[in-house]
Amino acid sequence: MHNISVIIPLYNKEDEVERCLHSVTAQTLSPHEILVIDDGSSDSSAARADAIHDERLRLIRQSNQGVSAARNRGIAAATGEGVAFLDADDEWKPDFLKTVAGLSDRFPQAALYATGCSESVDTAGTQGHHHFEGLPEDPAGGLIPDFFACMRRYPPINSSNTLCRRAVFDEVGGFPEGEPLAEDWDMWTRIALRHPVAYHPRIEAVYHTGASNRAARDRAFSGEDTALLKTLQCALAEGHFPYTSRASVERFLARHLLEMAKHTIASGHRAAARRRIRQAWPLHGAKGQCARWWLKSFAPLQST
Repeated sequence: MHNISVIIPLYNKEDEVERCLHSVTAQTLSPHEILVIDDGSSDSSAARADAIHDERLRLIRQSNQGVSAARNRGIAAATGEGVAFLDADDEWKPDFLKTVAGLSDRFPQAALYATGCSESVDTAGTQGHHHFEGLPEDPAGGLIPDFFACMRRYPPINSSNTLCRRAVFDEVGGFPEGEPLAEDWDMWTRIALRHPVAYHPRIEAVYHTGASNRAARDRAFSGEDTALLKTLQCALAEGHFPYTSRASVERFLARHLLEMAKHTIASGHRAAARRRIRQAWPLHGAKGQCARWWLKSFAPLQST
């Protein structure tokens, strides 16, 4: 799968978009096309992207509808066999596309491919690293034995280190639009419930947590049901797990419920947070974390 469309959702990233695009145009495996979806930016982001003269690059403009709508617009416009996602404040190392394309050649039964991703935690470029669990031990990469087991602590899959087969979106649908939390995790979950996932441990992507206007930052969350919550509950109700186990899905659901509780506590909705903690309590392996977050739901908020 070497015919790859790159989709970059763009919203007010004037300080980062050129770095992002240069990392794509410099790939050792040339992308088939680069689709930048400007989601109604009010700064110079779109102009800076448009000023990069590359015949592979196409700027698509739309009114502000959110990152999921921008990704879906890109998927609809993509003509490649594969679709690779990259957020406009992140970047790839030169061999990213070559590495994920190589995985797709070796593991054609998979539908989702990813590489290692480092975390740049500030503007000085300080790197953060997580200890991931359940990933292939082969240094050349391989199929993840149980995707949901490896999502238990620090998910190794994100919106800037993935390649998907284009046809999979016709099967599972698009990114959920208007979601307050975990819209990309819902997509990876829907794919991984139906198909194997392949992973290469070499770090070929960089996630910039210190970039401006990160979507997950300063978001009020009142505790409403998320698309991911509904997807996981539906999977457990159906009970069909060809590439994972019920216990792994329960653990991941508990993790998401407690993440919901965390954001709900931060927004001041303590009762709603405790409802999510109670939902997580009976799930596999969740009681210790539930007890910790239950106590946090009564603690005073820290002033900033």
